[in-house]
Amino acid sequence: MFAKNPLRHVPSRFAAGAALLWIVLGSSGAVAAEPAEVIVGTNLNQIYALDLKGNQYSADFYIWFRWMDENLKPLETFELAKGRVTSKTGVVQKKIGDLNYASCRVLATITHFWELARFPLDDHILELQFEDNENEASQMVYVPDKENSGVSPAVRVPGWVLKRSWPEVRPSVYTTNYGDTSLSAGNESTYSRFVSRFEILRPGRSRIFKVFIALLVATSIGYLAFFIRPKDGGSRISLGVGATSPPRQALLRSTAVCRTPTSRPRPNASWS
Repeated sequence: MFAKNPLRHVPSRFAAGAALLWIVLGSSGAVAAEPAEVIVGTNLNQIYALDLKGNQYSADFYIWFRWMDENLKPLETFELAKGRVTSKTGVVQKKIGDLNYASCRVLATITHFWELARFPLDDHILELQFEDNENEASQMVYVPDKENSGVSPAVRVPGWVLKRSWPEVRPSVYTTNYGDTSLSAGNESTYSRFVSRFEILRPGRSRIFKVFIALLVATSIGYLAFFIRPKDGGSRISLGVGATSPPRQALLRSTAVCRTPTSRPRPNASWS
């Protein structure tokens, strides 16, 4: 038997568009499914073992997932991009209404290339990056849990101040067939990548600026000598030096007090 025509009740002014839609749906069998959404968030417990020479650091954090699709196992299939998971403990899996929920505590070592060219004014953005190792973005996408993600008040980063943190999701594209010759050599695959970002700054920046201001004023006073002609020497020079002695002494004292940040030894890092 012939299938019933679903367009028989459609007004004539919409008939052409509806007919085209029916043809497309009929030929494909169904509308392309939207990728499943997985809500993901993190809470940072601690950052430690910052290794400037080895370009890495260690982190202790919780990660959790909430999702609807029963076929997904995000806690089992997530991987840490640019790092390795040392341990995964405290696993919790349960139902929250219609949602699946899973969480665990993770200890991990993350690769981070420290930019130290601006030391001691350097700041850094540390990232925890996660991808699903089984599902591409056409099948599953991460959604950041901005409301619940955060940082523990106990987090301390020696030598830096943790300024802010924020989560985001971005696509990660790989142009390779991973040696699978059934795919084209330039095969492109896209995965959803969840990123927790943390900005750290060096403390004492105002003191560093005081150092440079003091040096600038002291140097400017020294250069005033080049504007005095030799024939105008004698008592005028002596008077000028005497008049500037107290300010110079004050500047030297301020420089001695404020030089601590810049006298700090450079980090133990490899330099090319």
